[in-house]
Amino acid sequence: MKNTTVVGYYDYFYDEYQYSRIGKGQGKLYVDKSPNDIEKFFCSDKVCPFCGNMLKKVFLGMRSEPRGGDLYERGLVLECQNCKWWTYKYRFSEDTVLIDEVQSYYTDSRYYGIVKRYNIADKEIPIEILTSELKKKPEVLFDINPYKLEELAKEILKGVYDCEVYHVGKTGDGGIDLIVLESDEPILVQVKRREKSNHVELVKGVREFVGTLFIEDKRKGIYISTAKSFSKGSKKIAKKLLDNRKLDYFELVDYDKLCYFIGDMEEKKHWSRLVEYFYEKENASIYDSEKAIIDFEGE
Repeated sequence: MKNTTVVGYYDYFYDEYQYSRIGKGQGKLYVDKSPNDIEKFFCSDKVCPFCGNMLKKVFLGMRSEPRGGDLYERGLVLECQNCKWWTYKYRFSEDTVLIDEVQSYYTDSRYYGIVKRYNIADKEIPIEILTSELKKKPEVLFDINPYKLEELAKEILKGVYDCEVYHVGKTGDGGIDLIVLESDEPILVQVKRREKSNHVELVKGVREFVGTLFIEDKRKGIYISTAKSFSKGSKKIAKKLLDNRKLDYFELVDYDKLCYFIGDMEEKKHWSRLVEYFYEKENASIYDSEKAIIDFEGE
């Protein structure tokens, strides 16, 4: 299954228009350019250009502040509910009041999702697309790039512990791939991608990881593997370490448990990285569902 391919709209085409209006009252409007043929193809706010289904408003973010005038920002995402194509419209405007006139500047940015094909084993496949595919076909876990499995585990643990997780896996890392900063006592994590669905994780690898924990003087660890299961010896040593209080926390995560975590992950939209800005601003108003947007616009 290593040649499994998936498609998604993670990448995008981007364009920008700048406007200015200077003068008394409304003044005169200046526009820097007109839409080209590509933009005209994507320009509809009602119908998906790829499958013809209706677009829905799924995110609206706004913020304003006085700053020597009036500053205003607005971001709107429209998404096809069939093929998940999306477009994002962002406007930035600023009015500066002079003695007897107003200078107004506008920037309209437009992002259009572009369909692209990815190989499931590609190291560069976006984590959003990989997660979506794994929810539908968990068996492709055995085919993904080992580095990508570490990145996936990082996203899972960020959601489980609601904290920062650092990706440190590299040659000579002593078997440590991730560090979970869940408290004053970090959790060290090792991640193993096994290619065979019937693989059993033997005690040797678990012992080596425990040895690393002792060397690093850490008392918490998680061993993640795509193996079907852990051997009896692996489970026995994990239980013994906890019972004898050699470690404060130690968990073995096999294929089934990993699939459970993946199924429980929040599925990120392909456009989500473009609207994170609004979530970071304290004075932003956010409406992140079609109903919320309709209720707001109907006020």
